Amino acid sequence: MLKLMSMLWKQVRARRYDRMDNYYDQGDEAGDAVMSRSTKLTDTMLNIFLLVWFILGNYWIFNIWKPNFKQPLHEPNNWCNKNVYLFAFGQIVTCYFLLFFLGTCIGILALCHRHHAYGDRV
Repeated sequence: MLKLMSMLWKQVRARRYDRMDNYYDQGDEAGDAVMSRSTKLTDTMLNIFLLVWFILGNYWIFNIWKPNFKQPLHEPNNWCNKNVYLFAFGQIVTCYFLLFFLGTCIGILALCHRHHAYGDRV
């Protein structure tokens, strides 16, 4: 969600600056360079955080496959809410499915391009 909001904010800013370019002459290149570096740094830090969060989520979810969905009396802290666990599991599996699907589509397109580009010569 944070990444999506960051991308939307960048698009709004870019459109705003494009409109301002029509009215004003942009002479402050140094200010844009500093803003660009800080934006890239923030974007990189957010990407690293999201990657680490995804890896830890995988570990936490798959490490306790089939947890206790009912709270035991002798260990009241050793259980998971079924809806929350299944939602997190579904999100992770959906991410892997989409990555697999995207990789398959890119692979098929690369093979088609290669066949189209080099098929007549062979």
